[in-house]
Amino acid sequence: MIEEVQVVTDGKNFSVYRAQLDGVEFDLTEDGFEVSVSRRERMSDRFTQLVEDM
Repeated sequence: MIEEVQVVTDGKNFSVYRAQLDGVEFDLTEDGFEVSVSRRERMSDRFTQLVEDM
């Protein structure tokens, strides 16, 4: 996940988070719809998590 700070001229900056997704799936049902999101972690993120857990 990537975090970016959006600078606003009135001083109320905010953060925007972005994720790289592998896929988004929408299924229509009788009651509406269902959304499934799949995301694969980058190898470098998995390695960092492994080292931090040691």
